[in-house]
Amino acid sequence: MMCFKRLSNSPYQYEIVPAEIANIANHEKIIPNSWISSNKNDVTQELIDYIQPLIDGETQIYYEKGIPSYCDIHHLNDIDFFSSARPL
Repeated sequence: MMCFKRLSNSPYQYEIVPAEIANIANHEKIIPNSWISSNKNDVTQELIDYIQPLIDGETQIYYEKGIPSYCDIHHLNDIDFFSSARPL
């Protein structure tokens, strides 16, 4: 499985590295207690700095008649599309 390995926070840099899926699947990454405020009702700036590059920006979602339109799949109704496909 390919994973992102963080190299630095500022500027945010990463590299793509291979990893054994058995070491990732069905595991969780727990936020360290040091990233939770002393009052236990907020997070620290360190956590915000860590998360910000992962959630920064917005994806534009296009709608068609009130339904999100992610990609054109009209070709799935075309029987000729599938009959001309070659086996792998």
